[in-house]
Amino acid sequence: MRFILVIICLIMPFFISCNFKSENEKDFSLKNDRSLSQIRPQKPVRIELKRNVKGSYSWDIKGDNVNKIIEVDRKLRKSLKNN
Repeated sequence: MRFILVIICLIMPFFISCNFKSENEKDFSLKNDRSLSQIRPQKPVRIELKRNVKGSYSWDIKGDNVNKIIEVDRKLRKSLKNN
């Protein structure tokens, strides 16, 4: 009986100290920002470049964003105009 009482007295401070949080510790909480979770990567603009027998180029541009398609078309015209 005495042995059990001594063991309980030795183990009890350990359990008590584990339950208390220090003052500097803060509760950890995971915050999910919905605006970030709804952002999806943009689909790339697809370009099919063709060269005919005469040596001139033509291309087909496919994509979802019209502004991006116009920008790519402008860059292609500028780069192929120099060649």
